[in-house]
Formats: sequence, C-alpha cells, structure tokens
Amino acid sequence: MGKSSRRKAQRADAPVANAPLESTDTSATPAPPAAAGKARWWLWLLAALVLAALAGFWVHQFRSQDSGPAAAMPTSALHAQFVDEQKCVACHSAQFGQWKDSHHAQAMKVASAQTVLGNFDNATFDYNGVTTRFYKKGAEFRVQTDGPDGKPGDFKVIHTFGLAPLQQYLIEMPGGRMQALGIAWNVDKKQWFHLYPHDKLTAADELHWTRPAQNANFMCVECHVTNMKRNYSAVDDSFKSTWNSLGVGCQACHGPASNHLAWAAKTPHETVKGAGFDVPLKNAPQTTVLETCARCHARRAPLDDGFNHKNRLADDYSMSLLTAQLYEVDGHFKAEDFESGSFAQSKMFMKGVTCVDCHNPHTGELRAQGNAVCLQCHNASGPIQRPGLDTSTLQRKDYDTPEHTHHPKGSPGATCVACHMPGKFYMEIDFRHDHALTIPRPDLSRELGTPNACNECHKDKTPEWAAKQIESWFGKQTHPPSFGEMMSSLRHGKIGAADVLNTLVLDPTIPPLRRATALEEAARYPGNATTRVVTLALKDADPLVRSAAVDASGMWPPEARQPLLTPLLTDPVRQVRISVARQLVDVRDQLGAARPQWDKAIAEYRAVQNALAERAEAQTNLASLDRDLGQHDAAQQALARALKLNPDFLPAITLQADYLSAAGQDQQSVAVLQSALAKHTDSGLLYHALGLAQIRAGDRVGALVSLKTAWQKSPDDALYGFVYAVALHDTGDVKGAIRQLDAVMQKHPEHRDSAMTAVRYRIEANDTVGAQAIAQHWLEINPGEPSLARTGKASAPAQGG
Repeated sequence: MGKSSRRKAQRADAPVANAPLESTDTSATPAPPAAAGKARWWLWLLAALVLAALAGFWVHQFRSQDSGPAAAMPTSALHAQFVDEQKCVACHSAQFGQWKDSHHAQAMKVASAQTVLGNFDNATFDYNGVTTRFYKKGAEFRVQTDGPDGKPGDFKVIHTFGLAPLQQYLIEMPGGRMQALGIAWNVDKKQWFHLYPHDKLTAADELHWTRPAQNANFMCVECHVTNMKRNYSAVDDSFKSTWNSLGVGCQACHGPASNHLAWAAKTPHETVKGAGFDVPLKNAPQTTVLETCARCHARRAPLDDGFNHKNRLADDYSMSLLTAQLYEVDGHFKAEDFESGSFAQSKMFMKGVTCVDCHNPHTGELRAQGNAVCLQCHNASGPIQRPGLDTSTLQRKDYDTPEHTHHPKGSPGATCVACHMPGKFYMEIDFRHDHALTIPRPDLSRELGTPNACNECHKDKTPEWAAKQIESWFGKQTHPPSFGEMMSSLRHGKIGAADVLNTLVLDPTIPPLRRATALEEAARYPGNATTRVVTLALKDADPLVRSAAVDASGMWPPEARQPLLTPLLTDPVRQVRISVARQLVDVRDQLGAARPQWDKAIAEYRAVQNALAERAEAQTNLASLDRDLGQHDAAQQALARALKLNPDFLPAITLQADYLSAAGQDQQSVAVLQSALAKHTDSGLLYHALGLAQIRAGDRVGALVSLKTAWQKSPDDALYGFVYAVALHDTGDVKGAIRQLDAVMQKHPEHRDSAMTAVRYRIEANDTVGAQAIAQHWLEINPGEPSLARTGKASAPAQGG
C-alpha cells in the first residue's frame, strides 16, 4: 500500500540521499559568528539530507526490460537480466497464487475502471478554499484542482497507488514527472480525505502535490514497482522512468531471473549456487533477508538510480539513524519508519529473527493470526528451530494466559502486540505497529517524555498509575539503565554522559543501529575517552557503526583524523568510502600513497550526487564539494542548478549568500537573504544567516536583531542562541551575553559550546564563582573535557586511542 509519510512532523525531511558531509567542530574553542554560520549551514543540510530517507509511495509508462536467457551460454557466465514476471508462474504457481492479491502485487497499477477505487463520478472535495473535482473523461480519470501556479487546472490520473486502507493517485505532469496528489481515497469509509488536513497547503508550500517533495519518480515509485530506473536527464530536466513490472514482483526481492530460467530449462539441472540467482533467499542468513526487505522497509536515502541485488544495503542506501526527528529518545517510532529501523533495535533482531519468521513473504500477511504468530517461539513446548536463530535464553512457558498478560483472555489487552508492539496512525488512517518489540516502561514516561503501551490504551490514566499496576503484578523491580535513559543522558548533558557514550557504543550486545545513533552525540563530549570510542568504532564490523564513526571524526581537525580515516577509503561498502572521502577533502594533498584511493572514493561521492541530479540537495552538495576543491565556476553552476530545481531550498540560498560575501558583495548577500525571508518569514536558519551577513556588511545593530530573531523563531536550535550570545559579547555587552548563554543552557544543558563560553565570559566579568560552578558541573558530565583541562589543550586523536 502507499506509504507517504509526508506528515507535518517530517516537514524538515528533504527526500534525497547523501553521504554525511561536514561536521561542526565542537571540540575547539567556540567560533566567532561568521564561522558558526558556516557550521550551522552544514548542520541544517545534514539534517535535511540524512533524515529524509523515505521509502516511497507512488511511475509512468510500462517498458519491459525482459531480454531473456541465452541458453547456449553456461548459466554462470551470464549477466542476469530481468524477465517477464509471468515466466515465474509455470514453476511457482503456488507462490504466485499467494502473491497476486497481496499489497505488494497491487502497490501500483495503471488507472482503470478495474483498479481505481475512488469516486470519480463528479465527486468534489473542499480543502483550504479549493474545491477539487474528480471526474471521468471517456476511459480517463481526471482531477480538477489547484496546479503548480495555484490556479485551477485539469490533470490526468495515470496510476493508482496502494490498495487499503487508502488509495492514492499519481498525476501526469510535464517532463515525465509523476506527482502524488495530496487528496486520497478512504477505502473503508468510501470518502475523499486530505493527507494534511491541518496544514492548509497552498501551491507555495513544500508539501503541495506539485512540489519536489511529492515527486513520485524520486520519492516513491522504486518501492512500488520492480526494477525502477528514474532516468532523469539534467539536459532538459525531464524523466524517462522505466521499470520491469508494476507492483513489487518476484524479482524485486529475488533479483533478475534470466540465469535462473536458464538453469531451470536444463535437464538434469546443473549444480549452480543459488539455482542461478545472484543472492539466493532460500535459507538465507539474517543479514541477507533483512537487507532485502530494508531496501524499502526503512528510512533511507538512495545512493544511485536503483539498486543492485548483489550489493550490501550500505552500498546503495544511506540509512537513517534514530534521530530525535524520527524516533522517541527510547527508540520508539515517532515519524513513520517503515519497520526496519524499529526492528533493528529489538532483542529479536539480536537473536537472529527475520521478517519472514513472522510474515509470509509472498502474501505479506502474518504466518499465523493474533498471538499465534508470537507463540511459534514463545510457548511452553519450545520455539521453532532453524540455523541462525538463537533461542538459548528464551524461557519456556505458557505466555497466552492471564497470568502473563494480566488481561482477560480474548480481550484487546491480552494480545501480544498491544503491549509489545503499540502503534499509531500515519497518513491519517493507516495504523502501523512499532516493530521494536519492547517491554512497556510507563515508569520512564514522565522522566523521558516518551509514550508507553499501557497508556496508549488506558488514556484516562497516568503513567504513574500504569507503573503501579505493573509493580503490583511483578513486584518492585530494579532495571539496568535503559537505552532511553542513556540516550536522554547523552542528548541532555546529564551527569556521567561521557561514560554513557562509552557504554552504548562499545557494548556488542547493543544493536548496531543504537550504537551508531549514540555516536551522533560524540562531539558533545570530546576527550581521550571519546577519542578511544570513536577510534574503535571506525573498526567495527557493522557498516552503520563505521559510517557513524566517520561522521563523529569530524570533531577532530583534518590532520588529526587523516591517519584514522585513510584505511577506510577502501572500505567494503560505498556509504563508508564516500563519507571518508568527503571528510578528507581538506587534507587530500597530504595523503601520499593513499591519494589514488581518495581520488576514486571522491569520484564515487560525486557519482552519487550526479545520480540524484534532479534534487536541489544533491546539486548543493556538489556546489559545496567544488567550493572546497577550489573549483568555483563549477560550484556556482551547481548552485544555480539547485536554485532552479527548487528556488525555496534554504541551504542553497544561504550558500549563495556566502558566495556573495566571499566575493566582497556583502550588500547583495544581505539582499538575497532578506528576499528569501519575505517568503519564509518563520525561518530561523535564514534569520541566522542574515545576521552573519549583516556582521560582514558592518551592520552590527541589524545583525543583533536578526540573530535574536533566529533564536526566537527556533529556540530548539541551541546554536542560534549561542551565536546571538557571542554577538552580544562582541559588541561589548558581556552581561547580556552571559544572560543569553544562561538561557541557552537552561533549555539546552547539553550544549557544550555555550557552557565553555559561559565559563570564559564569567571569568572576564570577574565572576569566578559562577565560572567555577559551570566548569565543575561540566566536568561531572565529561571528566575529560579538554577545554577545562589544566593545560587548556584540546584532545587530539591518536592511533589506538
């Protein structure tokens, strides 16, 4: 079914892939406003690029790519090709019968009387002052609604998207574009509804159906067809998208089948590994199964136009971590995560469970209904047995009883999923279960601000009530620190946070996704201990952890990170290689014998961006790379392409302003940002960039106003408040700067730069007692804080930590 996920909570997501780029160096003395502005730009862009990773929902004409097997050649010598899916049916009729009516099979269809479920009999729907009309013109299904210019237009529906509980529709637009309409059909209630009922979208909004965020060629179709190629041409800004077949067919998971058909045609069958498939899925190891599903069932960003079944997941996609925008601090999903990010945190994952242990891969349905699917393993007689599944610690008992569930048998509360897989609605009416498979902890809800399964049902009760109920059932329990408590410590600068980082990252019993997420916080806690943690993580067996460690190494000066990162230029997976290449740009001329490896890896990085050339995000990445390489003409050209593709892409606007300032055109830089603010009046990013531009232009009074406004508009961004404090200090208002830093630290106790600067400013104001109190508190958070060490020298990484 369609998986839009374009909810208000995700509006900051930019649907495009990218390797992690530059990290703010928070291990050094706080930078002056101009430098902080550059850092902030990258912080914003990283969030926009890396968080986005949406598994899609919505392509144009069918073009078969079936080239068939060449029977005269040895099977093993052939490069596998995609074939007509109907060729699978003769031998695999049972599997085809299970699949043909599944959500995968119906994921995308040509709009016709047989596939369209919505009411197109001159039905109307009103939204934000616009009346949309759905009607038929002959065999065509058409929509009259507001177009890209905000004016009424008439558009053709070319594809249905999904089956239930809602169906969406793809609209044909010029240049081969397919756009996902924001009005969908509620299959159960048989009525039209809007996916963003509270947003009041207009054509100027990024979530309007005509905007890049709703472009189905890029955002959606790959996961609703088999072997999608976007085939974007930058020459004429158009798509000629192709696919092998509509719907998620056999080869979407098993890979191109031509060699398999050649093998099957021979009698007797020759001995060929995988029966002609490059990556056989029968009895496949856990990693193969999970990565096959995660290509679509994950928040991830593509690194190419399509994927190769022979590749590791991190060769073709950049996976999203458990960011605060996507997940609660304890790992429960907040935004739609398409299952994989949740499941990869679970104890089941760590014990070797796969998607197909619970789900029939052909129907997509559960292998058994209700609690029975869990009782395959969680029972008194013993779990299922298969290679790779570790059931050694599983307690054998009857779980499907009131003695375990503490709810009447047959009641909603007695279902396993009610307690261990609570869910929420996405796309207004689509209920999804959290696949982290956790144990309810209402006792932590108040402390962490997290939801819990108990109060999802007992909404009239408090978390304290729920915690007492659990205590009455199981007695008073002592729990080890939970992932949520540890992540809260890292993100909020609690006492002992630096030690928590060591525990989370280096404990092999913690899922890799959680360990990688913890590494995102490393820059807050520099010092020898953190250096050791990051250095060891660079050698981790899991590519997600290695990639996160590469990003964390951005806290070190380029010369210091070089010897640690250089070996990873030949890492087995692309995501790590290109991240390393980007981190080493500034020291490329000092790489010696490793320079050819860097050249190859940075070429891969550039190829990734070129493969995503239809996105302003990718063009901005290219502009940044070329700027750092000193290739300013190329940088300007990429920046121009970015702004042409999306004139409202704020990082490109701020980079344009930076370029103007660098060229000595400070007033033009200010004018660019003021013009953008006329349209984006609530953008803290733009006000922040404007304040920095005004400083460069000599307008310190105006700069203070802009920097203050940035903090007021975006108080969740500590950097804005910090830079405003530095600006106050630089104008001579030391007391005002201290008050501002106090305000930042009160809201963001984890913000190291504010704390270290507050110490310095208080000493300057002869408040040694206040300075000592802050310093002492921070040393309790991070005993290895280099800025507070007796020598005052920053910690530098060394081989071996």
